[in-house]
Amino acid sequence: MKAYELSVVAKTGSDEEIKNTTKTIEETLQKLEASISQITEPSKVRLGYTIKKEKEGILTSFYFQAEPKVLEALKKEMDAINVLRYFIVEKRKVKKQIQYRTRAPQITQTEEAAPVSEELDQAPAPAQETPVKETKEKPEKRRKAELEDINKELEEMLK
Repeated sequence: MKAYELSVVAKTGSDEEIKNTTKTIEETLQKLEASISQITEPSKVRLGYTIKKEKEGILTSFYFQAEPKVLEALKKEMDAINVLRYFIVEKRKVKKQIQYRTRAPQITQTEEAAPVSEELDQAPAPAQETPVKETKEKPEKRRKAELEDINKELEEMLK
């Protein structure tokens, strides 16, 4: 048996309609001999795009274990139920993550704090002064040339 997650986006409606849809899916899984481990509470979500002219839907997830053969029958049953979208994901075991060393060891709750060394008890060394960069003075902004000034310059050049 493998672990799966069935996520369903159903049409919004009254509380009874939502409960009936959830119950129908749960009964379908039980009929197909899948062992349900968890069902999330239905929550209203805004869809990223319209699906069958709906802008909002009800999202519910079912976590179950079943044989891979059951998935084809489940897909046929889900097509018969009036839902907007559904998808089935195989839940795989997560490999143990490699923990990389850090520069300073981290103290967890189970470990006891190491005694503080004498070097750390001393006053911290004064910080070195960093040289201040001198900024150059910015040149004065040129004033915009006016049309009259340009004409005078041209006349002088042409003479």
